[in-house]
Amino acid sequence: MKYLKNIKWLAQVELALIFLVILAGSVVRMTGSGMGCPDWPKCYGLIIPPTQESQVQWQGNSTYSEGQMIVKDEAVFKAKSDFSTTETYNPENWEQYTKHDYAIFNPVHTWIEYINRLASTVAGVPMLLLFLYSWLNFRKNKGIAIWSSIALILLLAEAWLGKLVVDGNLIPNQITIHMLGALLVLVVLVVIIEKTRTAEDSNVPDNIKTLLALLASLFFIQMLLGTQVREQVDAIYKEMNGENRDQWIGMLDFKVLIHRSFSWTSLIMAGWIYYKSKKENFKVDHIKTILILIITLGASGALLYYLALPMLLQPLHLLISSFVLVLLFQSLIRINKVK
Repeated sequence: MKYLKNIKWLAQVELALIFLVILAGSVVRMTGSGMGCPDWPKCYGLIIPPTQESQVQWQGNSTYSEGQMIVKDEAVFKAKSDFSTTETYNPENWEQYTKHDYAIFNPVHTWIEYINRLASTVAGVPMLLLFLYSWLNFRKNKGIAIWSSIALILLLAEAWLGKLVVDGNLIPNQITIHMLGALLVLVVLVVIIEKTRTAEDSNVPDNIKTLLALLASLFFIQMLLGTQVREQVDAIYKEMNGENRDQWIGMLDFKVLIHRSFSWTSLIMAGWIYYKSKKENFKVDHIKTILILIITLGASGALLYYLALPMLLQPLHLLISSFVLVLLFQSLIRINKVK
């Protein structure tokens, strides 16, 4: 059916873009670029961000537009209206930006954060098309229309939360909720994709279905715990000014130990499901891939722990985790979708 094929294609494109957004967000966190743009949705009050420090410093005999920002006296100021400067700075033309006190300009950080925002914006296009197309064909599949609405609402909430994160100068709890929203979008997209598939016979025992549901739930929690650990790393990064990375692991609290224990639990559960599926000859989609990826995650987690958090491994670790989560929920839906 053409309608279902189009829905599946749009949902898959959106799924890929959400992975890209998660990767971009991880690079932002890895490089400490979260405040590269002090405002939202623009960057220093501009549609195209500045590339050099002179662009965010006050300049005489220059033209400024309303909302455009400068960094002066270790604070951020924005123009009250459109105006042209003389050779003397006039404070009446400016008002201090008070939503946070972060006032450091780094062009690399600015553009990393800006690219992250661009990726998020692009991700909104197929999501909107999915929503409109599903509702224009509401009678063909009411469930898909409802789920596409949920996905769009979650994505809009993510965009709004992104603004709050910037306004609050990366408040820890907001960052965790931000990640939670992204994971929920992934899960909803998986539901939509699976609704385009024809149901198949399933001979998976009920206890294995329960175990897989538990694994998916625990893995979801494990990812949120990983975000909490990442927040602690961010705080330590600020405290240590990015130096003495070999000391950072020792400064983490119990959450890193719980996160590590959950990884062993996930590995054992996935291994048991794979073993039982082979022994009793029933099909659990993706279980071999899931097991391999969880082993890979364990290895990358060990490298992060024992090699002082190498930067390049951080986004890879998160990306693999997100992929495992999608496969787990996809597999869970399929074995419970019996003809």
